[in-house]
Amino acid sequence: PGEPALRELQAEAAVNLMVALVGKDPAALLPLVDDLEGLARAHPGEAVVEETLAQGVCLLVHLRLETADAARERLAAVSPGAAAVLRDLLVRYPPPSPSA
Repeated sequence: PGEPALRELQAEAAVNLMVALVGKDPAALLPLVDDLEGLARAHPGEAVVEETLAQGVCLLVHLRLETADAARERLAAVSPGAAAVLRDLLVRYPPPSPSA
């Protein structure tokens, strides 16, 4: 019964992530990722939530709001599924080097 609502929340979160990015307000991502973390905790194993959470955290890493190591640890504690998605994302889209 909660499935459509969950997909709606996920879609809304994805849009909010993009808006924050386009709005050039990286700090706005932080509360959004926190919300997604809460969703992932409330719905363990829900792939759409895990993917969106991992994408949000990946953006934090790319915007240098969080280190890749901290991001991996954070997601490992919240959701193994999201942590796995993040691992793949960081391989496909490596974060900028700290010295750059």
